[in-house]
Amino acid sequence: MNADGDEKIVWYIDKGNIFGAAPFFDRQPIKNMCNALVATEDCEVYTFSRSCFNDEIVGNHPEIVSNLIESMAYKIFLAVNRGGDLASLPSRVCKVLLYVIQRQSDSGASKGNKVSSEGISQQELAVILGVHRVTLNNAIVQLKREGIIEHISKRSLVINDIKQLVEYARQ
Repeated sequence: MNADGDEKIVWYIDKGNIFGAAPFFDRQPIKNMCNALVATEDCEVYTFSRSCFNDEIVGNHPEIVSNLIESMAYKIFLAVNRGGDLASLPSRVCKVLLYVIQRQSDSGASKGNKVSSEGISQQELAVILGVHRVTLNNAIVQLKREGIIEHISKRSLVINDIKQLVEYARQ
C-alpha cells in the first residue's frame, strides 16, 4: 500500500509457498516487505537464516529447495507477464483467470468445455491488473457477451468456454 492508500496485489501466496527469497540470495536488505504482506486467513510463517538454509536445508531437504525454485519461477513468470504486457485487457483478464483455474484445479469442476472453481473478486482482479474497476467491468462484459465467462465473483468463477479463454490468454 502506498502513501495514498492505494494497494497493489501481486498475487496470493498459497500453503507451502516460499516468499521473500530474493533478498536472501542477492544479499540486499529487505525494503518494506513486512509492511507489504497481509494475511487474508490464519497462517504460519517460518523464517530461516542464510546459514540454516545453506547448512541444514539444502542438503537435507531437497523438497524445500525444489519448492523454492518453483516459487521463484512463478514470480519470474508474473514479472515477465506484468512488465510491458501489451495485450488487450480482455486477454490479460483471461491470463489471470486461467491461472486462478489452474491454481485451484484440484478443487474445481469441469463439464466438457465448462469449468467452475473458487473465484476472485472483481476488485482483486482490477488491483492485480492495475486497472480501474469500471475498466475491468467493461472487459468482463465483453467476455460474457462472447460467451467465455458466465460468472465471476469472490466465491465462484464459471467459465463457459475454457478453450476460448485459453486462446484469449495467448494473445
